[in-house]
Amino acid sequence: MALFRGMPQEIRDHIVDLMSDDQSALAAIGSVHRSFTGRSQRLLFSDVTLTMSATVFLFHRAIQNTSLRGIVKVLHVRTSISGASWIAHDVTLPTVLTKLYGLVEFHFRPMSLCLSTSSPALNQAFYRVLSLPSLRVLEVIGVRSLLLSRIAGAVHLHDVRLAHVEFQDEMWRLERVSPPNLISLTLILDAHAMRRACLLLMDHEDQQPSTSVQLRRLRLDLVSSKDIAEGYAGAAYILSRCASCLRDLELGGFLCPNLQSQVVRLEICFERVQVPAVTSLAFRDILVGAADNVEPLSRWLTFLLRRIPNVEHAAIQLRILRRTLGSIADSARLLHAEEFISAFRRQSSSSGVSSLASVHFYALRPRHLLDMDSEVLPRVRQDLAVLADGHVKVSLNLLHALVRGVLKAGIPQHDAFMSKGNPHSAQASVRQILTLQVLSF
Repeated sequence: MALFRGMPQEIRDHIVDLMSDDQSALAAIGSVHRSFTGRSQRLLFSDVTLTMSATVFLFHRAIQNTSLRGIVKVLHVRTSISGASWIAHDVTLPTVLTKLYGLVEFHFRPMSLCLSTSSPALNQAFYRVLSLPSLRVLEVIGVRSLLLSRIAGAVHLHDVRLAHVEFQDEMWRLERVSPPNLISLTLILDAHAMRRACLLLMDHEDQQPSTSVQLRRLRLDLVSSKDIAEGYAGAAYILSRCASCLRDLELGGFLCPNLQSQVVRLEICFERVQVPAVTSLAFRDILVGAADNVEPLSRWLTFLLRRIPNVEHAAIQLRILRRTLGSIADSARLLHAEEFISAFRRQSSSSGVSSLASVHFYALRPRHLLDMDSEVLPRVRQDLAVLADGHVKVSLNLLHALVRGVLKAGIPQHDAFMSKGNPHSAQASVRQILTLQVLSF
């Protein structure tokens, strides 16, 4: 291998980096010369995804080479659509988890797994990963009987994401848990679990917090309206703990069709909340079921903006409930938020909310637009023209699809998504386009 003599290691590493997107090439170049081996192994094994027992078996064979065990920095364990139960029954996975000692990110997404009924080996291996001092990011989706106390005790974590999980701990046992290094938290839970997960960030619930949590980004999504006040209380407490440092805030699922009664509860829970450091705010999955919900929705958002006085960018995502709307005209008006923006401006101007640089209004899955008749479409055009007046920016990719596909000439015959011979294919294809464009936000 005289060709490689005298070649600087930086050049050799650069050669390997050029193949970083081709795993087969990386595996091959590692066997060409030992000077390529270290770099190629780091690129091959730094980020590993295990989706079935077969991949676990192959990975287990690979890490018999002990030098690879510390290279793995990001591990994804998740189910495929057809193999939802393999994680609970795989006998090799616990062994793999116990052999990795340098993980920085652990993404555990079984979608439906009860840890208390799983094997003791899997339980021990899972919580061992949580105790790794190198671990910074933890994502858990679809796990029941999770020990919240073990997550809260992982003081080295910087980013925690919990979605659709259920906790096993008794609330009274969880005292004074406050991860000092946590800077990002995502909770996508039902109201009861949300309340319990709040104990990640607070002292015992009957004590005043002694220190502020250094959280920079917070996302809270309520996935069920049952006992929703419990979720409100937990969210308000988290905000009070991280008020001085929180920059980005996302709230989802906090408003449902029965807005009149919920707004009162929300105002009670958030009455003492002040979050002056937040500059970016997003409301996701706001359910709007009727035109008379516009005023309470505006009232609540304005109420919250008073408690987040320095917000510069706000995104508001409306989910229109077609089945509850009285007419297509109501649907069009709510979709483009004519009444909502009018009420929002009126209330925000009177309350001193003036720091907004941009407000983005958009809607989710507006499939009923395809049913609009020719009398409604001109009204939609006018609404869009009125909204784009400089103060409120309507940032809809949907607008282009409406103008090109729906507002002008309907569905173009040359649509690449159309299937010949199917009279419903054109409508279905535009529905898909509209959904993807709106969901891209």
